[in-house]
Amino acid sequence: MKTHNIFADTIFETNVLLMDSEYNFIKNTKYIPYLSKGGNESDDKQILNHIELKSLKIKIINQLTIYVYNILKVDPKIKFYMTGSWVNKYTSKDGAGVHCHPYSYMSGVYYVDVPNNSGDIHFYKRSSYLAGGSPLMYSEANSFNSNKYHIKPKKGDLLFFSSDMLHSVNPNLSDKERYSIAFNFFIKGDLGQEPYGVSI
Repeated sequence: MKTHNIFADTIFETNVLLMDSEYNFIKNTKYIPYLSKGGNESDDKQILNHIELKSLKIKIINQLTIYVYNILKVDPKIKFYMTGSWVNKYTSKDGAGVHCHPYSYMSGVYYVDVPNNSGDIHFYKRSSYLAGGSPLMYSEANSFNSNKYHIKPKKGDLLFFSSDMLHSVNPNLSDKERYSIAFNFFIKGDLGQEPYGVSI
């Protein structure tokens, strides 16, 4: 007897060192409120293009390269490039509702400063938002029956996930500010085969 765990959704996780100068630049950048009133975001939506964060951006792209080409085995002829990056600043009780990142292929988040109880990130099974019927009850959760998965991040953690993956962030229950950098990647190259393939 065996089971087949097919069509896996993957989340890549690693840890990357942040320099003090980078931390100070991030903390002192200009912030504006989210329209949803769920925290603040950097006014600059290309924050990783600043020379002060050049080293961090290189580290992020190096880890993305490992994930997409060594683990996901994406064709090396397809290239990923960053389309946007911004800082999330969550004060007490700030969080993020369920959402995804449209107009991109790969998304990620880098955790700059994560006080205790400042909010886990949750990921949701796609079919749980699409399927009808009545949900079953289970004696314990595992990778076969779970509709939600959470990660408790720590300072320096870096996550990559498919941009269409639904996720949310718990409210910040600490009395300290929490900082993270979110970013998106799109692709360029030859997709598919002749006569139906396209180049983008």
